[in-house]
Amino acid sequence: MKRSFIIVLLVMTGAALLAVDNAQYVNVLCYHRFQEMDIKTVKSRASGDPYSVNIPDFEVQMQYLKDEGYTVVTMKKFLAWYDGKEVLPDKSVVITIDDGYESGYTKAYPVLKKYNYPFTMYIYNVFYPKAGSSLKKDEVQTMLKDGLVEFGSHSMTHPVLTKREKNNEQQYLKFLRYEIADSKAPLEKKLALTLDTLAYPYGAYSSDIEPFAQKAGFKAAFSVVSSFCTRDDGRFALKRTMIFSNTSMKHFREILEKKPLKIKVVSPADGDIIVERAPELKAVLEDDSMINTATIKFMMGSENVGAVYDAATKTLTHKYTRELPRGLHEVRVAATGPDGSYREYAWMFLIGTKADAKALKTELDGITPAKGEIDGKE
Repeated sequence: MKRSFIIVLLVMTGAALLAVDNAQYVNVLCYHRFQEMDIKTVKSRASGDPYSVNIPDFEVQMQYLKDEGYTVVTMKKFLAWYDGKEVLPDKSVVITIDDGYESGYTKAYPVLKKYNYPFTMYIYNVFYPKAGSSLKKDEVQTMLKDGLVEFGSHSMTHPVLTKREKNNEQQYLKFLRYEIADSKAPLEKKLALTLDTLAYPYGAYSSDIEPFAQKAGFKAAFSVVSSFCTRDDGRFALKRTMIFSNTSMKHFREILEKKPLKIKVVSPADGDIIVERAPELKAVLEDDSMINTATIKFMMGSENVGAVYDAATKTLTHKYTRELPRGLHEVRVAATGPDGSYREYAWMFLIGTKADAKALKTELDGITPAKGEIDGKE
């Protein structure tokens, strides 16, 4: 009897694993601040704070998710899906709100509660709960009691993590340790919660930065590379699309309707740090049967930089003849499907100086992962 039960259990477990769709993708939306204004024109909508979404617009976006059959899922469910432990409905979406402004509670939260949408707030240490415009402790407790909110770290002081400024290598690595690894325990203590995820300030990450998130004990970390997440994405280079004050409903729909372009390898690699100022972009497609290959291209921001596609090797290349500025560069391979759908693969690389491997390891070895000091005391 016991043996039969085990066999049935194994069969059921196998079926559940087979049900996981590796081609599935999830959109993670990123908001910051919220306001409530009577905005009538696109011109006025684009003025003012680009990061402050008007509440009537936000309500329309949330209603659209409901009307079009999207399922808003928790970060916990998203992580389980990413790990292949849970199956999500098609058209799943995650909602995140960065920085910890009070308008997330006073303006956005009533809308999210109305639709019963879970969401994740990313806060940083020097802002919460001290600044006048930040969330207050009682507001956090109210949201936690309602059960819709999760929290994550947004660093210690919210700097651009890829900027070394005038720091030498040792100073820069200690800066990364302080901002990423050292942010976890204090925030967990303030919130009386364990924080599983990190959102990089300004979405800036690199291959030198990601190991600090991993060593700190975070399960995943997010950028703001404006695309969807798949299981092929790096755990500490997950993507989110920012929603701005001038994001139209047409653009909002387009964000959600993008589809994946399957890529084997890209160069420079995701998060890579290179010194070459005039690099060669390269992408090898896993499959080109779902696209019109005449439309395939490299995009750097909003610029079509041109590319050569070799159908025999399914390889797209573009060699820069001019120098790019030092710093972060977001690039995507984009193409149109036979059905007119837009397909893409997006990633980011950094032109700069890579840390010495030995020095990086030494700094990482000094990190003790946060054990979740969550007594709620200051």
